[in-house]
Amino acid sequence: MNIREIEIFEVDNNKKGDLFSRLIGDLFHALGYGKPRFDVHKSGREIDIEVEHKNGKKSCYCRM
Repeated sequence: MNIREIEIFEVDNNKKGDLFSRLIGDLFHALGYGKPRFDVHKSGREIDIEVEHKNGKKSCYCRM
């Protein structure tokens, strides 16, 4: 099995991070999760992506 790296062709690091976040958000949507929330602030730290499954029983938090 070949594993390929994700390459984002952007020189600005902020734009690169935004593009990667949107890509991950689209991935979770394809897996049955609802609309992702980006840059969520929780108790002194920042969560990059927060999603909840459409059935309401699962949630996921991502930091990059």
